[in-house]
Amino acid sequence: MIMEVRHFLTIGLFLFLSTSINAENDTIRDKVIISKPLSNQERHFDTFIPVEKEVNRLLDHYGITGASMAIVRDGKLVYAKGYGYADVKNDIKTMPQHQFRIASVSKLITAVAIFRLIEANVLSLDQQVFGVGGILDKAIYNAHIYDDRIKSITVRHLLTHSAGWNPRIKGDPMFNPLLVTEGNDIFVDANLTNLVSFALKQGLQHYPGKESHYFNLGYCMLGEIIAKVSGTSYEHYVQNTILKPLQIKSMQLGKNMKKDKLPNEVIYYDYNKRNSFTGNGKLVPRPYGGTPIELLGPSGGWVANIVDLMKLLNAIDGHDSSPDLLSKKSIKDMTKVTGGVMPMGWIAVGQNDDWLRTGTLAGTHALFLRKSNGVTYGILANSSTERSHNFSKEMYTAIEKGIAKVNYWPNFNLFKSLKKEFFVLPKTSQPAPIKHDLYAKIPQPVPTSLLTKKN
Repeated sequence: MIMEVRHFLTIGLFLFLSTSINAENDTIRDKVIISKPLSNQERHFDTFIPVEKEVNRLLDHYGITGASMAIVRDGKLVYAKGYGYADVKNDIKTMPQHQFRIASVSKLITAVAIFRLIEANVLSLDQQVFGVGGILDKAIYNAHIYDDRIKSITVRHLLTHSAGWNPRIKGDPMFNPLLVTEGNDIFVDANLTNLVSFALKQGLQHYPGKESHYFNLGYCMLGEIIAKVSGTSYEHYVQNTILKPLQIKSMQLGKNMKKDKLPNEVIYYDYNKRNSFTGNGKLVPRPYGGTPIELLGPSGGWVANIVDLMKLLNAIDGHDSSPDLLSKKSIKDMTKVTGGVMPMGWIAVGQNDDWLRTGTLAGTHALFLRKSNGVTYGILANSSTERSHNFSKEMYTAIEKGIAKVNYWPNFNLFKSLKKEFFVLPKTSQPAPIKHDLYAKIPQPVPTSLLTKKN
């Protein structure tokens, strides 16, 4: 019974001490408030059975271990569910609160952070990035600029992958960071500064602004710009100006190794090995030691649960059904596609004004779609497939097929449930200090009388 209560109450819970409770709630001043988690049966209606059939078929066909999916309609979270297992070995089933690596969906977060700085009038899209007078006017960078075209790179070019680097020609140093040490005694460590210096030294393959070529390092450069302009770390700026205002608590930058995974984070399943990015010559699992998650950071290093990601998308969708975090002008700039260059943060904008964002890493697949009809959905998976990046198309096709069969849409809003429904527990029943753990150590069954809904 104790284990059952522990699992039910604590997967992905947000823990708050009651020191900030106002006078109206004096009766629970000495209590701990624990937000109610979403279960996989939360507000379950037959209307979503077609969607679940398609998702289950897809996951079974490709042997996906676990996934998490959510749907928002007109600003309301109407569906959130985990599929399969977050951790097979420990028999932990996936719940909506489980955290996943979100891969290149991280770029959308970074783009939003850039636009927050633009709206604060401390940055502009057409501001010079490199060279004397640029945002990243550093001696180490300037010493490696041999191609004058680099001095024409702007924030806009980095956001649209049109800065002039073409990984198809020169490779993407983010996924082969040891390139900076090969045959070069200047660089001794594959850190971000050295990767940027390496790219600058290589020069450009195209003139900035002319065409887009997907370049992960460009978004890491944007992360450095955010830190420089804001005067704080990239993650700190994102947490304080984007996530806290939206009451998002599950999102943070992930770690490279399995032993360092976050308490609520899933296990990633991949059956291939590659050389360790540390250069020690060992073959390691691609999700754990084969991919430099911490180095990817602004480009692909964020970890989040599906519900919080839907909160973020809901705040930048441009629909009038709920308030947006950014201005309409910023959202329009992010989703503008002109001259063959990509949108900003998003991976594609369709002719029907649907906005797409995908992400793929070893052990990770992510897909988010904001539709012009007011529906936004997302899915995260914790397993690799042989389809690699093309698995996004499979996920899109399956979900679209299921949504097309939805006969009616529920009226409730699970976003509000997360705010209004919580458990009140005596502080004495909790070990100190209380941590945001996957399994809080509740020593005894919680009395039914304490499991009450509070408005």
